[in-house]
Amino acid sequence: MENNLKNIIVSLIAISILGLSSCTEDKISQPDLTVPEIVEVLAPAVAFIAETTVFQAVIDDPQGAGDISSAVMTLHNPASVTHILDMRDDGLDGDIIADDGQFVVALTAEEWQFIGMATFFVTATDADGNSTQSDTVTVEVLPGSRGSTPQISALTFADSIRIDSSYSVQLLAAVQDEDGLANIDSVIAGFYKTTSAAPFLRIALVDDGNSDDGIADNGIYGAVISSSENGFVRTSYIIRVIATDKKGNKSKAASKSFITTQLDEIAPEILSISVPDTISRTTGEPITLSARVADRNGLGDIRQVIFNTFRPDGTPSSGNPFALRDDGIKDNSGFGDATAGDGEYTAVITIGATNATGNYRFEFQAEDKSGLKSEKINHILTVIE
Repeated sequence: MENNLKNIIVSLIAISILGLSSCTEDKISQPDLTVPEIVEVLAPAVAFIAETTVFQAVIDDPQGAGDISSAVMTLHNPASVTHILDMRDDGLDGDIIADDGQFVVALTAEEWQFIGMATFFVTATDADGNSTQSDTVTVEVLPGSRGSTPQISALTFADSIRIDSSYSVQLLAAVQDEDGLANIDSVIAGFYKTTSAAPFLRIALVDDGNSDDGIADNGIYGAVISSSENGFVRTSYIIRVIATDKKGNKSKAASKSFITTQLDEIAPEILSISVPDTISRTTGEPITLSARVADRNGLGDIRQVIFNTFRPDGTPSSGNPFALRDDGIKDNSGFGDATAGDGEYTAVITIGATNATGNYRFEFQAEDKSGLKSEKINHILTVIE
């Protein structure tokens, strides 16, 4: 990458010299770079050689998290040995959510080898081979173990907030520490759009009896969030809360998802359904059911379309509810949804010899991302011999 930039600069100098007499006023602009960006490297100031320490790099890519092909830590340990370590974004062993642009690597005594000062940097590379490097981070490796780690046992926040109304929403986190609550240094909440690897908002939670549950120093940390401020827009969010003690120990992140809505939203509508009136239970052939759905906020606002079935004696089927899909996927026999994202949701069922004859009631309903539900649409399917 550096060689490419040098070649561009040399070429520009040559063009400038050759065209000096006639093109001195021309300005040459360089194309926008599309390299991944290392937004943040999360690392403790100290690590303990007898423990496993997780390091995290938050990486953003203009083409999306899927364009990041690798994240690598280059570690120079206290023994002056260099380790090249792959970082992971697979949702396992310290990584919270897979493929969200947040990469982790865990270091143990095997990598540290000795106590003392260690340094590392992170290199992110995209699918085209473009790479970027973080600043160098220094970590002091100490003997023994750090002690207990804080734990967040509960996280409470609203499932949805309305961004066109002004009111307060409380965020509460129940924090515990075996070394005592006096050992807690901070509790920080990060607000993330589900499409972003970096938080757009950070808020400190406190246990002072004012912003929490009304009782100070009881381990319930809280903050009051304004529904109409802080830059919320109409989308889905994830809150991640981490507690840190005075030794630098960090809890596992506690997560809570929520959505934002607006007062003038209207529930989705099922425009039509397609279900046979009569079917023989001896044929055993697949049956395609479909429901055409509309939403004033766009089809992307639809969370799910489901149906419930009720037997001839009125009892509900054990598998209720069943989901219909709008994903454009068909099975090997050609049954399934025809076109993804067209608002026509499809399900394939089979009526067999074990099904009782009689009238089955099918009940369809759509739900949007704000929790608003359509009117239920019912259809009677008669199963015959």
